[in-house]
Amino acid sequence: MSCATKKESASSEVKSSFEEIVYDAHTRGRINAITVTKASLVHKTQNDSQTVKLSPEELSKLNKEVALIDLDKISSLKSPTNQRLFDGAMHTTITIKFEGKEYVSSQFDHDNPPSELMSLSNYLLKLAESK
Repeated sequence: MSCATKKESASSEVKSSFEEIVYDAHTRGRINAITVTKASLVHKTQNDSQTVKLSPEELSKLNKEVALIDLDKISSLKSPTNQRLFDGAMHTTITIKFEGKEYVSSQFDHDNPPSELMSLSNYLLKLAESK
């Protein structure tokens, strides 16, 4: 592999890498917050807070999930259900910091995100629960 190819590969990896992902679900008396950076995952609930290191494979999977989302349209995605409007589900948003910009999703029910966010949402919850 030439130096130029190595540099291109390294810069494409950096370019497609998120800076931070925040999954914020809350309602009266309940919270489920997940914050992911390049080094760790912090999972907070109303009773507990836990920080864990993520593996390179887990970070790579998160980068792939983020790459599948049209970040410019994330704020206008439609929630398939509205249980959160009467405390039937936690109010949830996903915020993605990418290339110096912050993209915030529209609100959705904790257990039922828009289809465009389903895979990322499920993976974040899986990571938080498995740590």
